[in-house]
Amino acid sequence: NNTTGQISISPSGGNGGPYNTNWGTTNPSAVNAGSHVVTIEDMSTITATNPSACYKDTTIILTEPAYFSVDFTTSTNEICLNDPVTLDFNFNQGGIPPFTINYTVNSNAQSNGPISSSGITSIPVSPGIGNNTYVITSIIDDNGCNNQNIINPQFIDVNSLPDINITVAPNPICTGENATILFSPLATGTPPYIVDYTANGINMSENVPGAGLNIIVNPNTDQTYVLDYVTDSKGCESTLTDSTTLIVNEYPQATITSPNENCDGEVTQIQFNFTAGTAPWNVNYSANNVPTTVSISNPTGSIAINPSSQTNYIIESITDGNNCTTNLNQNLSININPLPELILSGGGSICDDGSTADITFTINSGTPPYTVDYSVGLLNDIVSNLGNTYTFTTNTSGAYNVQDVTDDKGCKAISISGSAYVNINPLPEANITAYPQSTTIKDPMINFIDISNGHTNGIWNFDDGNTSLTNFNELTHTYIDTGIYQVYLAIESDSGCTDTAWQTIIISPDFTIYIPNAFTPNNDLYNDYFLPVVEGVSEYEFSVYDRLGNRIFRTNDYSNDYLSCVNNTCSAAWDGKINNSTEYAAKGVYVYSLILTDINGKIRTYEGSLLLIR
Repeated sequence: NNTTGQISISPSGGNGGPYNTNWGTTNPSAVNAGSHVVTIEDMSTITATNPSACYKDTTIILTEPAYFSVDFTTSTNEICLNDPVTLDFNFNQGGIPPFTINYTVNSNAQSNGPISSSGITSIPVSPGIGNNTYVITSIIDDNGCNNQNIINPQFIDVNSLPDINITVAPNPICTGENATILFSPLATGTPPYIVDYTANGINMSENVPGAGLNIIVNPNTDQTYVLDYVTDSKGCESTLTDSTTLIVNEYPQATITSPNENCDGEVTQIQFNFTAGTAPWNVNYSANNVPTTVSISNPTGSIAINPSSQTNYIIESITDGNNCTTNLNQNLSININPLPELILSGGGSICDDGSTADITFTINSGTPPYTVDYSVGLLNDIVSNLGNTYTFTTNTSGAYNVQDVTDDKGCKAISISGSAYVNINPLPEANITAYPQSTTIKDPMINFIDISNGHTNGIWNFDDGNTSLTNFNELTHTYIDTGIYQVYLAIESDSGCTDTAWQTIIISPDFTIYIPNAFTPNNDLYNDYFLPVVEGVSEYEFSVYDRLGNRIFRTNDYSNDYLSCVNNTCSAAWDGKINNSTEYAAKGVYVYSLILTDINGKIRTYEGSLLLIR
């Protein structure tokens, strides 16, 4: 409709032309819709005899669609970035669907279709930030016809989303100081802005101009400021995640302690227990108007001082690692006490027979009472609550040394003089060992070892009539008969002191039995029990009778080890008491009866006398 087109006619036949196209009375350049007869004449067929050219009629039918126009608008002419927007088309004014839309966005060609709808159609678009111009270049329907109306371009302004940073300075601050929160808009969005944020979880809102906004704050504790949303004057909104934390440092605080008095020349400490602030703490103080600064890194610390006379200390201020300062001007006064002095005397040479020697501490200066820490050899002892003179007796040998003297003020002596030495002539210590301690007559050789200390000579007595000088080491002795032998080693020191060590040796037959003939139950740890020493026994009954025939001891227990039995107070040994009472038998001769069955089943009977010696 109202468009131009072209009709192409390609005649052929006849004499091959030339051809003439005759539209009749119709102007071929203004052919409209309808049926048109076109006569095609071959002019070469005109002759003298045939003045009319040969021709043929053909019918051409032109169809003209109805008027075709499209209305074009946008859903809105201004949006925020990423907001939805559409190009809206109304296809209710002619044209045959589907339609193809050709247009430009900011001179960039675009195409959309086919669109089957014949009504109102919306096409979503995503324009960029700024002014976007949409120009429709053509809309073509299914007949290939273009829209016949003039379509005006449409414009969509896209506003950028606002964005704001938050900072705080100075940071950190000390308690009570001011800081400034700065809201800084970036080069996006349209000012002014409304910023929603939280301050330690509390919702806040501020109107921020394009140049930014400064807010003065002075919190007492750390504050975290978190941006939530920002909305500009165009209504564009952004979700924010920027945050900043203002660190509020407390002023340093400390508990300060110092002694009211000190010992002359002694280093003492001014103690600091920091309860607030951050390490290191710089303590500014003056001693007798001389300023000094000391840095302390731990929450508990001290300043070492060495006053030699009464000194006034002023703790002026404390500055911590965050540069927060607390002014104190605290005065400390310390009195100086004199030191004690000790003279050590006494001692001498004594024997290890219960004799003692005197040791004397003479203490001058200082403040009584005193405590003295002294040693003799590796032994240490402490005596306290002493006056100016203290004497004690001792039988501990060695050089006596005073390690420390402390007076009532806690002052320690640095002047300790004199000496004391106690020399004790030791008794030799007899000690022997033997192996085997119990054997049979088939192997009667016993090894004896002298492990005594402090002796210069000694004599072995093997209890079989034989003796031998000690070789201070190991020797052997061979017994020629069975029995229980009480072997001893008597030793002597270079000072004439003696000691004796005993060992029981049992030489048994194959069936072993040894019955002693005497014992001395006097609790001197030697031969205090009467015990038949047997081995290889299956049944056993041992009885002791007095001279009147009264049985005063009976047992079915037996042992082959005298020392093991008596050390553990076994029931096989007689301890000299009548029928296990608390009454001891009188010294004298007693009769024993022993009936046993050996391991071979042979019944053996033994009777004899024994001597109880007191």
